[in-house]
Amino acid sequence: MRPTDLVAAPYIDAPAYGPHGAVTLLYRCVVVDGELRPSHESVRVAYRDPETVDSWFGDHASYVERAVGR
Repeated sequence: MRPTDLVAAPYIDAPAYGPHGAVTLLYRCVVVDGELRPSHESVRVAYRDPETVDSWFGDHASYVERAVGR
């Protein structure tokens, strides 16, 4: 993967149980070559066509819509 554009940097407020919020950096990317491999932060990685995803976590569907320009 190679990032091509920074699409958004939404701020996520701190949850009621903790003091820290977060900024999520959302990049539009293109596939260059190679294969996807999990890291110590992931159990499984895969490419999914956004049109085939039935259930999104939180508001992540809106992130994808911004990335693809809908």
